[in-house]
Amino acid sequence: MKKLLSFILSLTLIFSAAVPALAEGAVQDDPVVIVPGLMESILVTDRGTPQEARFFENVSDVAKANLLKLVLGAMLALFFGKYDVLADAAATVSDATLRKLAMNPDGTSVYPLTPYAIEAADCTLEAVKESGAWKHMDYGAQHADALAEQLGADRVFIFDYDWRLGSDDLAEMLHGFIADVKTLTGSEKVDVYANSYGCQVLAQYLYAYGGAEDIDNLVLNCPAFAGTTLFTDLLSATKGNLDIDFKAGTSFMLRLFRFELDLENVVWLLPDRIVRNVVYPLLGDVVLKYLRSAPGLWCCCPVEDYESMKALLLDPETNAAVIEQCDAIHAGVMSHIRETLDTARSAGIDVSIVAGAGTQLMSGNRVDGDATVDTAHATGGIAAPLGKTLPENPGSRHRSPYGTLDVTDGYLPDNTWVVQGMAHGQSAWDKETQALILKLLLTDDLTDVWADPLFPQFTDAHSPKDGVSLFFPGTGASVLRASEGEIKATVRNNSEKNDVVITDVRIFPGCYLAVGAAGKLAPGESRDFTFVPVRPLRNEQTAKVTVCFTETGSIQPLKSRTVFCAVL
Repeated sequence: MKKLLSFILSLTLIFSAAVPALAEGAVQDDPVVIVPGLMESILVTDRGTPQEARFFENVSDVAKANLLKLVLGAMLALFFGKYDVLADAAATVSDATLRKLAMNPDGTSVYPLTPYAIEAADCTLEAVKESGAWKHMDYGAQHADALAEQLGADRVFIFDYDWRLGSDDLAEMLHGFIADVKTLTGSEKVDVYANSYGCQVLAQYLYAYGGAEDIDNLVLNCPAFAGTTLFTDLLSATKGNLDIDFKAGTSFMLRLFRFELDLENVVWLLPDRIVRNVVYPLLGDVVLKYLRSAPGLWCCCPVEDYESMKALLLDPETNAAVIEQCDAIHAGVMSHIRETLDTARSAGIDVSIVAGAGTQLMSGNRVDGDATVDTAHATGGIAAPLGKTLPENPGSRHRSPYGTLDVTDGYLPDNTWVVQGMAHGQSAWDKETQALILKLLLTDDLTDVWADPLFPQFTDAHSPKDGVSLFFPGTGASVLRASEGEIKATVRNNSEKNDVVITDVRIFPGCYLAVGAAGKLAPGESRDFTFVPVRPLRNEQTAKVTVCFTETGSIQPLKSRTVFCAVL
């Protein structure tokens, strides 16, 4: 008996000692690598010298120094049609901002401009915040805080890079960076979130290295891996045909800086002649002067426009090195996005696309997009011109309820989510879209667009600037379950600072009374209500739902928001 007791005691001690060891060796979630987009990384001039300064750091100082000249120039332009003073002052500010971005004709940097942090150990969210660099990265490193809440700030890495470089060079750097992250964390694989141009860097990474041994989940947000018409519109423009949509541009900038102001309609007070006499010279004389030979910029040129744009802006001899590099990128990964993503998924990488739609490009081109990138380029699908719809296609499984986009023949039709009204890269200002991205990135639950009705393939933006949102129980926004009976719904005030008063909610076709919807909602507040049928929906695939409301503290207090919902 003593021997038996001793044996049991020994097993107990061994097991007790083993439990902590097993806990210490327990598998953790993969670390996450964030790859920002164009102009989202921190670039530093004269690194390691007394003159070290972060790029853009002195912009406000230069603007303040030229404030009087800017104000005087604006008055002369508005009231007397004289543009020289304003153009000169604006050029001074822009030149001071952009000069150190200058690239040599061969695609190398004129000035010693480098990323703020390069080593993986210095690029954790924890290290970036300790260094003080975080205040410069809140846009490019979006979702970082939300990821850190689940993983820890030491397991969220930000790949800081020189966005002026071509995607092939950056993909090579990313390959080494991911290897360092794996070594540093002891992880077999990483999850990756990429935004905008960062998506093209990831596509090049997949094209060159495969990546199946390194990456588990990959989420591509607002991808620019096929380029953007915005590049062609702006850089091929002349003084006579420059077309900038200031309403779309203003809306994008307000979202970029998290402002809820309604200034889109105010910008129409800006005379068109100022745009043509001030904005274009800045574009042509400053931007093109310094960035004409930046390979990263040329990686944003759509494949279909590349040859004509190259002939227009690059010299075959002085820019030979840039042309050789960009020719290879356009003929390679940019012409084979579909095959590259298919190969990655077949190899075991869970690749997903989240794209924006329903917003005119800032260049004024009537292309469906997210203000910066065409939706067709981001998804590989077919998009109708803004204001128009695609022909009916009853057999399509991937047609937007708005009728403006069909991703049936897109890059990844079963793994592409589209957010109507989401501005380029602004998914972090939208709780529902952020939840989608985190779920795609950190879990294996969303195998395709049908896996969870709370995350339908097509949905609407819900940022504070989007006013109000509608939700239907059991499904995500933009999806309702119609029947002969009542339809339950929830209306939410998205604003972070303004009250709204709901005045009416309507469904068309059909006729419903919105019982319990009307009334005041504080910022962030929701209210459940019921649609009582007078003439219910029958045999409809889509329904148009309009919420009428007033918003306190708004330049435009009387508002409405219309969404198109898929009817189940």
